[in-house]
Amino acid sequence: MRDGIELLHHPADSSPRGAALLFVHGICGGAWLWQRRTLPFFARHGFDGYALSLSGHAGSRDRGRVGRMSLDHFADDVAEAAARIGGPVVVVGHSLGGAVVQNYLRRGGRADGVVLLCSVPPYGLARGAAEMFWTNPALWWTMALLSVYGLEEGDFGVLRDNLFPNGVGDADYDDFVTRVDDVAVRASFEASGFRPLAPLPWMTDNMLVIGGDRDRFLPTTDLLLTAAYYGVRPHVVERLGHLPMLDPRGELAEKVILDWLSERASPV
Repeated sequence: MRDGIELLHHPADSSPRGAALLFVHGICGGAWLWQRRTLPFFARHGFDGYALSLSGHAGSRDRGRVGRMSLDHFADDVAEAAARIGGPVVVVGHSLGGAVVQNYLRRGGRADGVVLLCSVPPYGLARGAAEMFWTNPALWWTMALLSVYGLEEGDFGVLRDNLFPNGVGDADYDDFVTRVDDVAVRASFEASGFRPLAPLPWMTDNMLVIGGDRDRFLPTTDLLLTAAYYGVRPHVVERLGHLPMLDPRGELAEKVILDWLSERASPV
């Protein structure tokens, strides 16, 4: 049985320019999501990168118990990863990972900077789910079944079309499907807004809120409201879907993050 968290490390290709980056994946994912393109991209630009697999996912502890994991469990994983890294850390939370990062901050976690990437908004998923019900009922129904019954009930054709609006090759999609873990049901329920998950706006600064206008899971409206809540300018990347780390246009998002890091992240 695994007794720790998986934390992949991709060191900077040159002397580190600033704080280390800690990437936190979303639902059903793992550290592997960042391994092919994102970690090498930031390494080439002088940033140490770490990718965390939350408990119950990929190479971390409690495989088979992911449905029981709460946002607090996952926030503890972020705290453990930050402690292992040591020194200043910029935390990047994607999708449900964005809820995890916000909950980490709400519980007193420290970060040198925060990136919310296609993130669950601070008030939860209920508003976006209502929008999905009216605009994309097939996806809404698929997500509802996943949330209750797990991956066995997922319509992978619907998921493919909506996760990869810019297309994906069969080999890459098959690799993605074979790697995903089951749904973190408890954490997803909490992220719907049934419990507080976000810090008060003045509890954090140095934040970037970014997403894509082809994100069919976290609508642009929620991205704008998230940025308004934290008092920052939103960044909407044209024709970008929900998985920037696998999207053909994902490097556009990475470049926005890089520019933000270069301008605002504190030096080591």
